[in-house]
Amino acid sequence: MAKPKPKKWSNLVGKYPAADPAKGEGEWFQGHVVPKMRDLEEREVPLKGLMELLTCQKRKKAERERRISIENNAAIRACELLILKHLERSGLESVRAADGGLFTKSNEPSFKVTDPEKVDKWIDDNGYQDLRKVDANTLKALFRKALDAGEDVPDGVDISVATLLKSPKPEVGPSAKTDNEDNEL
Repeated sequence: MAKPKPKKWSNLVGKYPAADPAKGEGEWFQGHVVPKMRDLEEREVPLKGLMELLTCQKRKKAERERRISIENNAAIRACELLILKHLERSGLESVRAADGGLFTKSNEPSFKVTDPEKVDKWIDDNGYQDLRKVDANTLKALFRKALDAGEDVPDGVDISVATLLKSPKPEVGPSAKTDNEDNEL
């Protein structure tokens, strides 16, 4: 009979010293976490209360991040559209930033299936039956491939051209330049 599989890493318990959560955490831990822990301990918050508080704090954090994401995405899109507007007015296809990053106008096809039955027929007629149950992105990639090859996409698909801005990926992490408050929208 096979031995039951131990929980991952459980074989390390007792073999190595237990980690001290306060060790190596630095100023942030000492200045923020320790006072919160003391407060909760002094208030004698029971286990059930701590679990509820943790769940509530995680929910609040997720909601704040969602709001920030919406605000950031709106600011990003506004900047992209205004840069595209400047490029259009100037008759340029691209512009290089002072730091060397290249911002380029790009036209990309956009597809919307308006008649799934006609698309299914096109899939059958062109030998793509194995792709019948694929996601929308795979189907759009197939339409792009057809356009690139000079072929028609099926009836039942509306095509439009979206003008997008391709821009450099920003550096993130400790080595990245810190944004100043003037760059906030």
